[in-house]
Amino acid sequence: IVLPSHLKPLVYNITVEPIFELNSFTGNVSIDLNPLQKNINAHSTTNPNDALNNDSQIPISIDLNCLQSDPKNQTITFNFAKNTKIINLFNSSNYLSLSIHFSGKLNNALFSGFCSGQFKKFAISDLEPSGCRSIFPCFDQPNSKAIFNVSLIADMNLTCLSNMDIKSQLPLRNNNKKKIVSFNPSPLMSTYILAFLVADLKCYEYLDNTFPIRVYTLSTFNSNYKKSFNSICQLTAKTLEFLSKTFHYDYNLPHLNYALIPGYNGAMENWGLIVATESLINENILLPHFSPDNDHNNNNSTSLSSLDLSPSSMAAVQILQHELSHQWFGNLVTMHWWNSLWLNEGFATFLKWYIAHKFYPSWKVWPEYIAESLELVFKIDSSPQSHPVELNIQNVFEANDFFDPIVYIKGCSLLLMIFHLLGENHFNRIISLYLKTYQFKNLSSLEFWNFVSKHSNLNITNLMYKWTFESGYPIIMVSENQNQITLNQQRCFGNIENFKQEKNILYPCILRLKNNQNKIQNTIFDTEELKINFNDASFFKINSDHIGIYRTCYEKNRWEILGKQAVITNLLSVEDRIGLITDSFFLGNSGYCSIINFFNLIKKWTHEEETIVWLQMLTKLHEIRTRWTFESDKVFKGINKFISFLISFKLSKIDLSNLFIEINHFSNNYLNLEKEIIHAAIYARHLEVLKRAVKLFRDLSPNEILAMKFSIKISFYQSVAFGGNENDYEKMIEIYEISSTLEDKKALLSCLGGFSFSNLIDRTLNLILDSSFVEDDQILNLVYGFRYNKMGKLALWNWFKEN
Repeated sequence: IVLPSHLKPLVYNITVEPIFELNSFTGNVSIDLNPLQKNINAHSTTNPNDALNNDSQIPISIDLNCLQSDPKNQTITFNFAKNTKIINLFNSSNYLSLSIHFSGKLNNALFSGFCSGQFKKFAISDLEPSGCRSIFPCFDQPNSKAIFNVSLIADMNLTCLSNMDIKSQLPLRNNNKKKIVSFNPSPLMSTYILAFLVADLKCYEYLDNTFPIRVYTLSTFNSNYKKSFNSICQLTAKTLEFLSKTFHYDYNLPHLNYALIPGYNGAMENWGLIVATESLINENILLPHFSPDNDHNNNNSTSLSSLDLSPSSMAAVQILQHELSHQWFGNLVTMHWWNSLWLNEGFATFLKWYIAHKFYPSWKVWPEYIAESLELVFKIDSSPQSHPVELNIQNVFEANDFFDPIVYIKGCSLLLMIFHLLGENHFNRIISLYLKTYQFKNLSSLEFWNFVSKHSNLNITNLMYKWTFESGYPIIMVSENQNQITLNQQRCFGNIENFKQEKNILYPCILRLKNNQNKIQNTIFDTEELKINFNDASFFKINSDHIGIYRTCYEKNRWEILGKQAVITNLLSVEDRIGLITDSFFLGNSGYCSIINFFNLIKKWTHEEETIVWLQMLTKLHEIRTRWTFESDKVFKGINKFISFLISFKLSKIDLSNLFIEINHFSNNYLNLEKEIIHAAIYARHLEVLKRAVKLFRDLSPNEILAMKFSIKISFYQSVAFGGNENDYEKMIEIYEISSTLEDKKALLSCLGGFSFSNLIDRTLNLILDSSFVEDDQILNLVYGFRYNKMGKLALWNWFKEN
């Protein structure tokens, strides 16, 4: 429920004490208020006892008959209409101070409200979106910003943390075993980013900065983590510096602390105290190297050494940069209500990609964004059940359901569209002014777009209204007549049949039309039809760099022409090539055109150099092969033949003499193209690869096979299953029975179903219910083994029907 706007909190003075022995907490809060009416509404799920003060600091106790509790909406109302003394206070005071004593239970459901978790003495708050009310009565909505003066009471040996730096730390009066830690006043901020942490913690402090950056972990941490802590702090310092210089607005707290907690899901951007999963410690946090001669807005201002990079390392860096971006976008400037959550999360998502692009050019993050993140949004948003970026949240309890890809990634995409329309420098100047104008304030989506319109001299509000307040996105259908093209648009659905049932929406599309001179023209397409003339239509590409949120459906011949031009010209960027792959695949699968367009597009891309383009081609081909499993053998073999042809050049450049022996073929390096080509060869049943695997399997003893690097084993076992015989099956069973690790057993079980001989399929099916062979919790691994075996899938289906 949204509280009335007649009352604004000014300052909270909060004292909280966790009582671990009783799994509870207690405390008191005084809230300085600006009263406009004779009643007070606040959010609460705790037990309050209350008093009012006025300017003269004379307390007046509140009769509990004045208090009305609404557990369903988690509110309490203080109604003073019949209390003469309190009415006089309202009439005579510039402010009132409402003092409330509260108590509650520590929540063992981890990280919700105020919780104790799995550790003996450990309490942490996690308040987004509405957890603050479960600790103390408050005005628990984003637009009720206030100053927070926090004090925490705890045992002497425990660490106490909040958003701000420590003002004082004193022994508790009448109890020298405890202390009271008081923190300096916070800036104006929303309740959901308030933070408390009381635990036995160790601290790593990084001082090579204008203010301290610290990493706190539980006291069980390994001293070898020092290098990782230092990397986290250095990356933090460089990111804060980058954001400060880019938007000409300094980080405005006196410190930045991290609390890395085991079992924590993701991260939370509490102002000055970011909480994240402890697994970040184990990641290889790679540091950018800034050149002092280049400013931060130069694309060449950073470089990255050629280190082994795993996807989880990239994710760790981007988690940190997402939360650091929130210190400005969400904490400093905040959405008015949860409807506009995308203003927080869309900005932080955009900036994590933008910063990574600046810090680590070799990562090529924008192609990654298009291939993975944007494609996920396209998939979700093509459903009739999708929702707009701007939400319709009537009750805060609904907000938890909308921390989703539409809010995060589509929200990011809206900003990216405007970023490219305005240009980097102009966009950043507007956002800098936005931060200064709305610092410590709240705003809605419309207010944001109106602000951008005003300072760009473009009608951005009109351009972005439907993208913000309507769900979905369009397909642009392209037809050609000599040097003229005609564009039509219709809303895109995952199944073309849905188009007949749903209303059509005309979206204002920024076409970003690239011509054969490699020049890009921005044209707004917001009508049912648009005709465009070219001097030379031998080459054109709509949605250059795949920035726009729409699919493009070309005529059949144009797909093949674009495929050829990707090989013989430099007119199609990596982003363009990925966009063409994803569009042609989606449109073919959804019934808008033939899937043959996808094959015609990529059939000449045998010499493609970009790993991420290969990943997209091979992933889509694998999906097609999986969907067409039960087509004729001719079709299935035809797909494998196409894959074998496509990878033939790249495979010829790989030294296969040490295949399944040389670890580099199968490392987790994100840019390991060899691994992807070899995997594609295995699943396409490439004879040379399978023969080498089977020969090596037969030459090695079971113990020698178990001693192989695990990153090689699954591919090795799968190759043997595809190319082996009954004797190889028997040996695989033997290896399973003598293996001592769960990961080895899982790997072997997941490949037994790959043997295509009918008698071996039957043997594997019989093992499913053999409790002497496989544990109950591993049965799914055995079933999963049939995923690449047509005969096995059919047999498995019949087995399920019979059993």
